[in-house]
Amino acid sequence: MKIALGTVQFGLDYGVSNAAGRVPAEEVTRILDGAETAGVRVLDTARAYGGAENLLGAMHASERFGIVTKTAPLGAGGVSDVAAHIEESIAALGGSPVYGLLVHSASDLLGDQGAALAALLMRLRSEGTVTRIGVSAYTAEELFAALDVLDADLVQVPVNVFDQRLVTSGALAELKKRQIEVHGRSAFLQGLLLMDPASLPAYFAPIRDRIEQWRAFCDEREVTPLAAALGFVTGLCEVDQVVVGVETAEQLAQVVASAASLPTTDFAPLALNDPAYIDPSRWQVDR
Repeated sequence: MKIALGTVQFGLDYGVSNAAGRVPAEEVTRILDGAETAGVRVLDTARAYGGAENLLGAMHASERFGIVTKTAPLGAGGVSDVAAHIEESIAALGGSPVYGLLVHSASDLLGDQGAALAALLMRLRSEGTVTRIGVSAYTAEELFAALDVLDADLVQVPVNVFDQRLVTSGALAELKKRQIEVHGRSAFLQGLLLMDPASLPAYFAPIRDRIEQWRAFCDEREVTPLAAALGFVTGLCEVDQVVVGVETAEQLAQVVASAASLPTTDFAPLALNDPAYIDPSRWQVDR
């Protein structure tokens, strides 16, 4: 199973299409049970995801899944504070070893303390506290700059039918050449690719025609937007896991059922290279 389960919704209200808010603990239990049954083997979380780590720890999720978590921001307290937060994360998740530890912001590796932060992660890996280390990045430029500092064996990057930058630039191919495990995130672009064009927030009005083109693309091939969006990312041989967040066990079942390979399809015409719309950190959306 190439699907990894994202857990940000377990700790925070998250996603442009999420009207229900944080997932209740009872529903998280149902989701985790369904994920295990379906063959999902990886959970993705972070210190920044509210109470997600604590909830996963309380549910003994590390006994059933490999867990990838991410560092707290490198702030005024420096690397020593990040180290303390890592200890808290590992304790909350149920103790070591943790499958993956990523620097949550690639920029933390590119400043004055980047070398010290990299040394911390590499030490934790050598000690067996974590199995793999790496970085979460938004662009190829910051990703490869971070990899010049950190000897990583795992990265998380955005890739979807609108955001094909890492595919067309050859960045994904280069990562595989370096034998780095790749986790793709934002397969649904925070749910934007699954929304009815008529219900889009006003912010997306300038790309309404592209979203309508996307829906027509799916209709012509008689596939759902869910299956097509997921099929694009799972069909990339360079991507080892596709991180998908859900709010209900029923949504998870739909994802699993849709995670089949699509017939050969050219997604290139759907690429949208405007960061204002493919980078959710830039969105200005009232919820």
